[in-house]
Amino acid sequence: MGRLVWLAAALAAGCGNVAKAERAVDAALPDALSCTAPQADCNGVCIDISTSRDHCGACDVSCGSPREACEASHCVDQSSSCAKIFNSDPSAKTGMYTLLDQTVVYCDATVPDATYNGLFIAPYNSAPAGYDIVTAAKLADPVAQTAFVTFFNSQGGVHPIATFTPGTCCYKADATNDPTFMFFGAGNYLFVATVSPANSSCGVALNPSTSYTFALAGSAVQVPALATDFFATHAPTAAAECAAVNNAAFFWRRRS
Repeated sequence: MGRLVWLAAALAAGCGNVAKAERAVDAALPDALSCTAPQADCNGVCIDISTSRDHCGACDVSCGSPREACEASHCVDQSSSCAKIFNSDPSAKTGMYTLLDQTVVYCDATVPDATYNGLFIAPYNSAPAGYDIVTAAKLADPVAQTAFVTFFNSQGGVHPIATFTPGTCCYKADATNDPTFMFFGAGNYLFVATVSPANSSCGVALNPSTSYTFALAGSAVQVPALATDFFATHAPTAAAECAAVNNAAFFWRRRS
């Protein structure tokens, strides 16, 4: 009789466990996260994977470079212009950059829609469209100095944008009609000079097919290449010297 009671109790206990298990299976599950494309469920958060730099195209894909953006679910390098560099990377600063096409450019954070990729000369008072004058004040910036040396050396000097004849040989330091001229170092105003042959080019037509440099007052004509630290001993300044008559000035070539 005792054994029958024990067996009945055991069976009753087993049935109770089965009932509990069935109740657990039948219990309602929490609602799954529902994300609408192009969003995806990334660790319980709906993320637009078509535009998110941290989840670009998939939850586990991130755009590694600050200059990359997520466009249509793909990481895209924004280095096609200075404007895109600054838009995609808020930490980007004025300086030299290499674009996607390997063009070396100077990007000015104060003019983020301008990409400068060349150094030329033209009359100070008639800036051609797509060019900005290089003033002595601007050239006091060490980064602008680096850009000047980089462009000057890579081009083997500077070329006129178009043929013109300077009224005097001094390089102008700004776009005003005042007699303010470019000095590189104390007392060293600049003469327009040809690279080869190395001589002065005063009072003659400057031709776009010829490479020009500058001569410092009282010194020999400069060679086509400038030392990377040239401006450390030749600080750019502006002072009165010549008459402002169709003088040459340096210009950056600008492209959008």
